[in-house]
Amino acid sequence: MKGCLDGEFGWSTIGTAAIIGGMGAVLACLLWDVWKFDRGASPAWQVGVHHLALALLFAMTFVFASRRPYAFSAGFRRFTLAAWVLAPVLVFCWGWLVNGPYEGMRDDRIFHWALASTSAFMLVWTATIFPYTAFMLWKRRDELLPGPGSRQISHG
Repeated sequence: MKGCLDGEFGWSTIGTAAIIGGMGAVLACLLWDVWKFDRGASPAWQVGVHHLALALLFAMTFVFASRRPYAFSAGFRRFTLAAWVLAPVLVFCWGWLVNGPYEGMRDDRIFHWALASTSAFMLVWTATIFPYTAFMLWKRRDELLPGPGSRQISHG
């Protein structure tokens, strides 16, 4: 559990996100193509599978939030975990304020809530990871670029 909290997993971020997203996509294909899912008329177990597929979609973003891009970037990981929690809370509250209370598990807005939460988190993550990476590369440029006094590899 400590490794989980430290963000030091032994797995690939993209690979894990692809597996989770793939499972959600398979469930979605089963729902709409095989079982002809209709949110208003389908049996309750299909609604449960629908919500599981939406949960897998959002769980995929946890993979990105839990990883540290650099060994010394614990603060960035804390920020992304906070954004991962805040994104669905803010989207849910905004939907409630604008459109009124949710009407149950078959409410059409839950689908939009899951998509908006996932998109909002990925937008925040993307908008911060690239400037953060550029800043960290600039900050450590002396270590990364060869300069006078550094060991050069001779090719000959």
